[in-house]
Amino acid sequence: MRNAFFSYWNYGTTFCGAEVTTIDDHAQFYAATAKKKKGEFSEFNFLKGSSFGDLVSEMGKHRHAHLILNLDGVLIKETVLERDPQKAIGKAFPGLSLSDFYVDIHQGKDKMFVAVARKDVVEGLLKAAEEAGLGILSFQLGFGSLQRIAPLLSEETVVTGKYEFSLEQGKIVAFGNLTEASRNYRLEDISVPSEYLLSTSSLLGYLDAGEKSNEERNAALAKAYTEKNFFRKGLVAAVVLVLVSLLINFFFFTEYRKKFQNLSEQVEVASEQRKTLQTRTEAVEKKEYVVENILNSGHSKSSFYLNRVVSQRPESILFSNIQFQPLLKNVRPDKQILYDSDVLLLTGDSYDKEEFSSWIQGLEALSWVSNVTVLQYGLAKGSGNYFEIKLALLYDTAK
Repeated sequence: MRNAFFSYWNYGTTFCGAEVTTIDDHAQFYAATAKKKKGEFSEFNFLKGSSFGDLVSEMGKHRHAHLILNLDGVLIKETVLERDPQKAIGKAFPGLSLSDFYVDIHQGKDKMFVAVARKDVVEGLLKAAEEAGLGILSFQLGFGSLQRIAPLLSEETVVTGKYEFSLEQGKIVAFGNLTEASRNYRLEDISVPSEYLLSTSSLLGYLDAGEKSNEERNAALAKAYTEKNFFRKGLVAAVVLVLVSLLINFFFFTEYRKKFQNLSEQVEVASEQRKTLQTRTEAVEKKEYVVENILNSGHSKSSFYLNRVVSQRPESILFSNIQFQPLLKNVRPDKQILYDSDVLLLTGDSYDKEEFSSWIQGLEALSWVSNVTVLQYGLAKGSGNYFEIKLALLYDTAK
């Protein structure tokens, strides 16, 4: 599972092997692409062009490939089998400077094939592939990759786009320039044109099959592709992650914003209700305070005034009502309580006019009375006279 993920991350679903060769003095570019399912290649497609750009235009951008080079600049010689690769190189190309050339050694049935190419030529091709958008994972000189599929071929003579090979027991025994027309070969259930044999064989580079050569440079190529691919896909993944995060945050923000607005509205309503309640409570407290003062003051002073007034009352005068600090208006819940402060209101009946007049004079003479006003005096229903008297009291005289 892990390997499948990394394979998909690095290479996607399309794999490619490519070959650059020289035919009739012109460079030809071949490519074989395939899908890999359960470790096997399928859905092969073969492409041809005159440049890497032609291949990329057919395959699409951000592609990758294992590359085989068979240009005229690639020289191949055969030599006897040698355990030491350096000896094989020395016999095939005496005095060759390894600092200027890339070298590939392929082992056949009873001999070795040494392929060399100038580094500047190879690097030029690698740069051209990169500029075209094709990531090169590795390169190989000559036809060594043919050994990977030789055991699958039943023919003794095999041709590619440029060479003709003699095979024995799945090994190359000789090679030469192409002398016959191309043909098709069966690789199990796949039909492969001869000019695509080498590019098809290079597909196995994804499976780490075949001989390894120029390991340091090929490792650098694979690393460069991996880093570039990681940066490209990582950047896309990061952008997608940021967008998804922003989208999720937007939804959460919208949801929390709605909740916040609802809570704010509830707080605002509660605040208004609290203010209204506080205002009404203060109004009630004020009214209670006023009433309490009235009651307290009435209780403390009313008995004093009542005793003094009653003690001077003649027998011909009968009281029907005595009010201390009478209300000016009826008490209403939403109105201020209005009362006539420091006032004593007396009502009743008088049965002797002369005694009534004397009583009024006596009230005016009291030290705690500032003014006596007869509001009404007249005949009542009976034999007496109805009266209503207002006594204006001096402030704080009930001592």
